[in-house]
Amino acid sequence: MSEVDTFRACLDGVIGSADGVVVIDLGDVTFIDSSAISALLLARRFLADQNRELRLWHTASVSRVFELAGLIDLLDNTTDPEPSAS
Repeated sequence: MSEVDTFRACLDGVIGSADGVVVIDLGDVTFIDSSAISALLLARRFLADQNRELRLWHTASVSRVFELAGLIDLLDNTTDPEPSAS
C-alpha cells in the first residue's frame, strides 16, 4: 500500500510512452495487495479501451492471489518478459 502511488505513476509512464502491448514484470514480487491489483485492473481497462493489451510476468504466489481474488481470467496471463525470437 505504501508504494501504490509510485507503482501507479510507473504504470502511467509506461503506458503513455509505449504503443501496443504493455508487459509488466512482477517476477520478483512475492506479495501483491488490493491496491496494486486495482492499479493493474485500471491499467488493463485503459489499455483495452485503446485496443491494447496488458501482459503480466509473475510468480506462482502472485498467481495464487489472483486466483483467490477471482481474477484469474483478467490478470493471470503469465508471459516471458522478453519473448524469444523464433
